Amino acid sequence: FSNIVWEHDPAGHTIGGWGIMTTVRNYARFGYLFLNEGSWDGEQLIPEEWVSTSTEQALDVVDHYSYQWWLTSGLTNYDFPVSPETYMAVGIYTQRVIVVPEENLVIVRVGNDFSPDSSDWRTSDFLKLIMEAVN
Repeated sequence: FSNIVWEHDPAGHTIGGWGIMTTVRNYARFGYLFLNEGSWDGEQLIPEEWVSTSTEQALDVVDHYSYQWWLTSGLTNYDFPVSPETYMAVGIYTQRVIVVPEENLVIVRVGNDFSPDSSDWRTSDFLKLIMEAVN
């Protein structure tokens, strides 16, 4: 990966949960790495157990969020046209990295939707369009 800027504190420590700016291709690579259970070209870069744990429900009180991933399985208020195994990284201004394992698919959406309404789950509408095109 190259062309990555990750915001950091005054001491130089990366923020961790946000502030990553990179190319669409790099976001897709990140999703692809998780789609392939942490493996890249036959090399295990992230432990498979971590990928599995980080993309499953982590807390009983929050059924749609895990370790920096949003889980479509717990978002029952939205009509997602994908299986419950789908998960996504959600960034500011409707930026998304969506991993759809049953379709062997990674979707990246970048945007600059500044309105308060744009941070809602319009992702379901976006996914409907994508899934119609794929299927």
